[in-house]
Amino acid sequence: MREKRIIAAGLPKDTNWGDPLLFECCKRLYARTLLRHGWAVGFTDCNLRPVGTGWANVAHVVFAVTRRVKDRLPGFMTRLALKTGIAIQKRAYAPLFRTTSPDAVIVAGGGVIHFKVHAYLQSISALMLLCKERGIPMIVNSVGIEEYDTEDIFFKFYRPYLNDPVIKAFTTRDSFDSLSRDIICTPGIYTRLLPDNAILSKSLIGVGRDNNSRTIGVGIIRPNIFDDYQDVDGAPYLVRFYQKIIERLERDNRPYELFSNGTENDMLLIPLLEKAVGRRLCVRQARGVEDLMRVVSGYKGIITARMHAAIVAYSMGIPAVALNWCRKIERFFAIIGSPGLVLPPPMRKALTRRLRASCVSFLEWLTMAEGTTTRYATVWKRR
Repeated sequence: MREKRIIAAGLPKDTNWGDPLLFECCKRLYARTLLRHGWAVGFTDCNLRPVGTGWANVAHVVFAVTRRVKDRLPGFMTRLALKTGIAIQKRAYAPLFRTTSPDAVIVAGGGVIHFKVHAYLQSISALMLLCKERGIPMIVNSVGIEEYDTEDIFFKFYRPYLNDPVIKAFTTRDSFDSLSRDIICTPGIYTRLLPDNAILSKSLIGVGRDNNSRTIGVGIIRPNIFDDYQDVDGAPYLVRFYQKIIERLERDNRPYELFSNGTENDMLLIPLLEKAVGRRLCVRQARGVEDLMRVVSGYKGIITARMHAAIVAYSMGIPAVALNWCRKIERFFAIIGSPGLVLPPPMRKALTRRLRASCVSFLEWLTMAEGTTTRYATVWKRR
């Protein structure tokens, strides 16, 4: 059997296990597909957020500093700093290419086309340059496109890297209009709206749901999430939101459990919430890819703020509603045909007045969500 060596680039080491889950699903999906065409595949993992190497750490410092001061720098200095970061990141990745001699590179998905907070585009650009030097095709697979402004200097800088002909396919899980209108303009690059590969997690990972469960899962998220994505002091809102959810579930005698996708930052919410409710709270924290699936599979339905908890629930036919702190969540629910199961993010004003109605709606929506996952199970096949 013929063999292909592929570098899979993503976030395989993150403890928010949704990202390693989609990474693993992507590899298994490509391996299964290529096997049908007579190719065996050997994958080498590549972290788009590399840690533990001097060059990678320097590259991330360059990006972080540039992001903070870009509005005060002349344009040429910002571009020079970004080019320096890519060059350093390229040097960090070069040994991986020398030792593996890959036939292709696949960016395995996730919210990595991000022009505002994260340095993933620096890593993707460095990988593209290494592919170009070696004549290796590159595929950007079902990525999230988040938080961009077409007039921003970061967007204008990175866009040509994403349009290099060495990239043969560029697909997105979020918005095909954004991809085709604003980002990809090279005619030879194949573009399409495709699902996050974690939508196939039930079949690819092999964990099924507990059909006898009566427990509602309440997924937590880090208290400063709105600060980063909505420019709103959202910690008080989140604490009061979860407090009201807990009070309502207990008043209705509905069994529930707090859970986390795994990242320690999400656990920072718990001391604040414990102070609000006046007692200790237990949280079920996922400890790996399969464990995240086992956690979600054990619930009758979930109220969540993490996108991949909702995607795993969808893959298993478990009803879910979600708190929206980033457009990727509302886009996912819109694509599966359930836009009404997303609670809008808080605005700068009127948080308290909207809070009570929001929490009541969440519990009503969770009941309404029963059966929607079956009804929309073929949405992605039609796309």
